[in-house]
Amino acid sequence: LTKKAASVGYFPRTRKGVAVFCRKDADIGTRIPTEKCIGEDALAETVARMIEAKENLRKGEMCGSAKCAN
Repeated sequence: LTKKAASVGYFPRTRKGVAVFCRKDADIGTRIPTEKCIGEDALAETVARMIEAKENLRKGEMCGSAKCAN
């Protein structure tokens, strides 16, 4: 899981004795990146969604098609 997290930009950190995974990202409307962190419990779901979105972009699928019902 750590390797997959690293492939989408997350790196491990320890905050207040708790292991978290962080990534630097700029919010819409700013160029200044901020560090956003999530816990290990939410990491698996977040990484899976990001990898799926990356694959969809690679394949050229957009959410205007019938495949993007969600």
